[in-house]
Amino acid sequence: MVGAGTGLAPMIGFLQDKALDLANGIASGPIHLFFGCRTEEDFIYYEDMIRGYEKKGLLVVHLALSRSKNSPKKYVQHKIRDFGSGVSELLWDE
Repeated sequence: MVGAGTGLAPMIGFLQDKALDLANGIASGPIHLFFGCRTEEDFIYYEDMIRGYEKKGLLVVHLALSRSKNSPKKYVQHKIRDFGSGVSELLWDE
């Protein structure tokens, strides 16, 4: 899933559905969320939910921060590139 300018709202329903499946013992393929915001503070709206799903093993978050004081500027496309062959494996093999 790629949140390139859309924010997380369009993905929340999908993630809630997959979390319900997981709770009912229905497995799904790997879910990777590529999402960007300016700083860590901008990620506050859904952070608890997303990090909770991550801890349960439902998804892997690739967070790009474009204005963070603690890390170099990154956009979603940089995170996709950094994940590299993992993206192609998900698209072709999974």
